Amino acid sequence: MTTSTQSPARSSRRSRGYTLVEVLVAAGLTGFILTGVLSTFLFLGRSSANIVNYSEMETEARKGLESFAVDTREASDLYWIDANTIRLSIGTTFVNYGYDTSTKAFYRVPVTRSGSSGSYTYTESAPRSQLIRRVEDFAFRGYQINATTPIDVSDLSTAAKQSAASNVTKQIQISMRAIRKDVTVVGVTNSVFSARYILRNKKVTV
Repeated sequence: MTTSTQSPARSSRRSRGYTLVEVLVAAGLTGFILTGVLSTFLFLGRSSANIVNYSEMETEARKGLESFAVDTREASDLYWIDANTIRLSIGTTFVNYGYDTSTKAFYRVPVTRSGSSGSYTYTESAPRSQLIRRVEDFAFRGYQINATTPIDVSDLSTAAKQSAASNVTKQIQISMRAIRKDVTVVGVTNSVFSARYILRNKKVTV
C-alpha cells in the first residue's frame, strides 16, 4: 500500500490569511467603487428632482396664464389697484389678479361690490387661489390699444391716477420668475413672459 503525506510548507501556504497590503488594496478598490455608485445615485436623484421642479413650474405657469387669459378676454373693464394688482369686471362679477409679496404667489380671488355709484367698496369673497407659487419677481405691464411702450404704473397712489391708467389700458402682459429650492438640490428657475392679452370687450377712446 502506498500512502502520501502533505508537505508542511504547502499546508502552511494554503492556510495563511491575507496580508495587510492585500487588505488595503481590496479596501481601496471597494471604497472607490462605492464612491462611484453613490455619486451616480446622488446625481440621478438630483436630476430627477430638478425635472420634477421644472415640470411643476411649467404646469403651474401654464394653468395660471390660461386662467388669466380667459378672464381677461371676457372682461369688459380693468381697474388698476396698484402696480401688482388689477381688478377685472366680467359681466356682473369681479375678480382680482395680483402678486402677494408675503406668500410670493400669483393669485386669483373673486370680489363682491357693495355701495352705490361713486363710492363702491370691493371685498374679497373667497380665499385667494394661488395660481403660481414661489414667485420671486413679478410685474404687470399695461398697454394702450396701439402702443409699444408700457403704461407707467409706478405711481398709483391716488384714485385719480388709478383711473387714468385704467381708462387707457387695452392690453395686459405678465412677466415673472418662479424658483424652486430643495435642501439637496440647486435652486432652479423658470422665467415667464406672457403674450399680450387684449381686453376685447373693453371700449377705449385713446
